[in-house]
Formats: sequence, structure tokens, C-alpha cells
Amino acid sequence: MNSVCDAESKSKEGSATQTETKPKLAKKKLGSIRPLTAYGDLWMAGQPQQSDIQLLKQQGIKTVVTLRKPGEVPWDQQAAYKQAGIKFMTIPFQKPEELTPEVFGKVRKLLNDKQRGPTLLHCGSSNRVAAVWYAHRVLDGKLSADEAATEAKIVGIRSQALLEKAKQYVASEQAKQSRPATEGSAAR
Repeated sequence: MNSVCDAESKSKEGSATQTETKPKLAKKKLGSIRPLTAYGDLWMAGQPQQSDIQLLKQQGIKTVVTLRKPGEVPWDQQAAYKQAGIKFMTIPFQKPEELTPEVFGKVRKLLNDKQRGPTLLHCGSSNRVAAVWYAHRVLDGKLSADEAATEAKIVGIRSQALLEKAKQYVASEQAKQSRPATEGSAAR
């Protein structure tokens, strides 16, 4: 009997050592990009300049996603990133009322895509990035609201209105997720 327990114990120990360690938020410096925070292969930032594109490529960034609207940047980001061989995507919003469930959904889908590769998610100052990061971390990273708010501050949240939109979205999504369980248990 001891050998079975020992085998189970060793099996559990083996799986524990094989478990991936979760990344942590880390401040980074690269070219003129400010602020810049990394979480594994996801980089979150304020607006890169054209001179930063080759630096991003050298760091292995494969995809750049902007939350900025057309006209916010005085140069053609799409053409510049395409020329450098970096995929470029837009999920634009600027004002809190433009931060819709659709925007949150698109960003969460991107962040949860295990095939996305090294990605830079940016806006002008990382304020918008931090708002969507908050929702992602509560809903997908299973952090508490307080832990996610702390991370959002590190990433660059400054707008209380954007953070409130993120909190409203999280509450709405959590309510949707809890409805089927509540309805199912009421039927028993």
C-alpha cells in the first residue's frame, strides 16, 4: 500500500514541477515607448514612434494592436508595420462610451488566443490598454477586482471613467455566467 501512496505522491510532485509559472507584470524600456509593461509575450504600452518599429521587431514582436482611432496618429501605422513584416490590427475606441462589450470581447479574444505570438497592445498612453487589461484579468485571469485594479494602475490606468466602464462590463459578464447555474439549481 505504501508503494501506491508513494507513486501517487511522486506523480503529484512530478506534475507540480512541470507546471508553468505564471508571468508577472514587468516594466520595460524600449526606444521612446512610454509606458511599457510586459506580461509574458504580451507588451502593453503607450504610442510607439516610427523609430521604435525596428526595435519591436528585434524583440520578436509579431503583432501590434492599437486601440487608437484613425487620425490620432500623424503617420500611417498600418503601412509602417506592414513594411517591417509585423501584423497590424485595430480595435479602436477613445471615449468611455465607445468602450463597448464588443470592444472588450475583441480584446479578450485576442489576449486569450494562444497562437497570437509576441504582441504589443497600445493606445496613446496605455490608459485604454489598462482598462481592457482590468476586464481580461478579472474574467480570464481570475484575479480579484482589487488585484486587477492594482495591475491596471501598473499598466497605466488614469481615467476613472474607463475603469468604471471596465468594472460595469465585468459585472455584466459575471452576471451572465452565473445565470445558468442559478437557473439550473432552481429547477432541482
